[in-house]
Order: sequence, then C-alpha cells, then structure tokens
Amino acid sequence: MGYFGNIWDGIRTTAQGLKLTTSVFARAVTKGSYTLQYPEENLPIDPVTHRGIHEYDVDRCISCEACAKACPVDCIYIESAPDAKGKPTKGKVSVMTRFDIDYSKCLFCGLCVPPCPSECIQLGARYSLPGHTRDEMVVHFHEGGYPVAEKTDHAKKMIEEFRAEGLYAKKRAERAALGIPTLRPADG
Repeated sequence: MGYFGNIWDGIRTTAQGLKLTTSVFARAVTKGSYTLQYPEENLPIDPVTHRGIHEYDVDRCISCEACAKACPVDCIYIESAPDAKGKPTKGKVSVMTRFDIDYSKCLFCGLCVPPCPSECIQLGARYSLPGHTRDEMVVHFHEGGYPVAEKTDHAKKMIEEFRAEGLYAKKRAERAALGIPTLRPADG
C-alpha cells in the first residue's frame, strides 16, 4: 500500500469509528444515560459468564496446591501446617495456615477452579474489592471470609463425609491450637 493508500485507509477507519460513536451517542440520548450511580445501582450479573472474587472452603482444602500450580500469574499463595513429625502434608487432609490470592495480579481466568479435587474453590458473584493500598488487594481466604455459596453434588457429598468423620471439628481444633483465626460458622 502506497502513501495515498495509507491516507485513504486512515480516513476510512476514522469514519467507521465515528459512525459507531455517533450511533452509541444517539442511543444514549434517546434512551437515557448509560451511567449507573454505583454503588446504589448495579448491573445485572450473568451467572454463566461472570467471574468474580473467589469463594473458598478452607475446611475441605487438602493443600494439594493444584490451583496454585494452574495459575498463570502465580497469585495464589498456599501454606499448610506440618504433621506431628514435622513433614509437609501436601495432598493429605491438613490444616491450612495460609491461602491468599493477590487480586492485583489475578486475571479472573478461572484456571484455578477445574484442577481442585475437593472442589473447594470457585469463582463467585462478588466483584467489588475496594481498597487504597496493594496490601488490601490480597484476600486471606484461610480466615473463611468468602465461603462457597453454591456447592456441587461432589462437594455436598464430600461435606457429608467430612461431617461424618468429624474432620471439620478436628481441623477447627487444630487451627485454634496453632492460633489461626477463622470466620467460618461452627456448623461446618
């Protein structure tokens, strides 16, 4: 493409952009403003395509670190308490001492959800995480602040097994002995 071809291409694409902008502006004038008065007004959320802040069940997590390994930006940080012999308890039922997600890095891609064998992590409906510093963008899920709202059939079955075996009470007691806070309700 020559000199005049480049000029013509620039004029043509600018006209296309102005046409689109004019049509959107015309719709805004005839139907009203597109601006919402946030936080009083919110857009409806599509439950199929929405990817919000993660929901996490600290009591079902087995510290396998599959979610952290699947994360393309390394924004998931996991630590668990060692067993009685001082060895790491990866992949076993263990006490989670740290499960943090740094939302200043997170892409909300959802790649951390499918590899979880206990289905204790999923993307939720919440999307607002206001803060003034980067430290406020790190959510400490091991404290139980964002529990899983909708559980799958596999997760429900696992919860019943955990209750029957008394694992919820055992994990809570171990966390209390280690001085790890939790916001989870006592019913498990």
